[in-house]
Amino acid sequence: GLRGGERQCLPEGRGSCALAGPAHVLAFDGRVLTLPPPAPFPSGPCLHLLARSGSQGPCRFSLDAARDGAGLLSLHLNVSGHHLQLHRSLVGVITVGEALVLPGCQERCMCLRGQGLQCQPFSCPQGTGCILDGGVRSCETGEGATCHLEPGGHFTTFDGFSGLTPMPGTSCAYELATVVGSRTEDPDWFHVIADFLPCPGCTTRKPRVIIGFRDGCAAVGTNQEIWVNGQPARLPAQVCRGVVARWAEGSQVVIERSPTLRVLVGPEGAVALRASPALQGRLRAACGDYNGIAADDLILPGGLRGASLTDVFQACRAWGFNNCTEKLVTPAVTQHFA
Repeated sequence: GLRGGERQCLPEGRGSCALAGPAHVLAFDGRVLTLPPPAPFPSGPCLHLLARSGSQGPCRFSLDAARDGAGLLSLHLNVSGHHLQLHRSLVGVITVGEALVLPGCQERCMCLRGQGLQCQPFSCPQGTGCILDGGVRSCETGEGATCHLEPGGHFTTFDGFSGLTPMPGTSCAYELATVVGSRTEDPDWFHVIADFLPCPGCTTRKPRVIIGFRDGCAAVGTNQEIWVNGQPARLPAQVCRGVVARWAEGSQVVIERSPTLRVLVGPEGAVALRASPALQGRLRAACGDYNGIAADDLILPGGLRGASLTDVFQACRAWGFNNCTEKLVTPAVTQHFA
């Protein structure tokens, strides 16, 4: 597949494990594990083996973490006999007096002259959420609503109606959101398409995600290939006036028209649409009308009520995308937004 504009051999799946704050681990299978507290001084730090490869693995490695009463002390990575250590006292990316919010927005660290790196518990204020923008984590106002699609998992509308994501048995594309009553030539027009392409042998399909605006479009492929206006692109990239595409934390791709719309596409195919209050009551399609009423998100075009999200998705099929027969067909993107 293509990643960053270069054709590469890419794994078909990925698991991730993360240290979440000073005492928790988010394991590969999604469980949250609590680490035992380090022994009191002077017993020394507590060493945890976080991960290591099996004896038959293609790359031999091990990853250890050392903790003391102040939290994470150091990380030790051994890859095929090469050793790398990252120590708390050697962190040099924070200048004196500069504060840095760590992943998850649970800790805030500052380098103090003569005292080294000092970290304290941190949390975002009520009504805000933790985001990564331009490499800096911050707390963003919680105004607006988000529609989530997780392949093989849950689908949640802007108004909070939730159920299992309908997965098509054959190639099929669905319109997730668009502006009510607008036409493609209107300046505020957009639509977001989730295009499930043929994938023989796949247990869960990842969608190609297409975001169209009046003057341009962006597409994120199943292996996170990026197309801007029908051409392979490197990120960050300008899609059209007021619309940018860029990378975000966790290998997510962000297509954003600030301040009204932000679309995030994860490496496993999860899609999140963030709509500002300016779009409240102006949207339609599978993600709902964003009117604050979850109970009406099963209402189909024409006023009939569907029995489930499957009925809603069926009614929101994007017919112009149903003839795709290859894993990723660039002309389908180019022709639709010509």
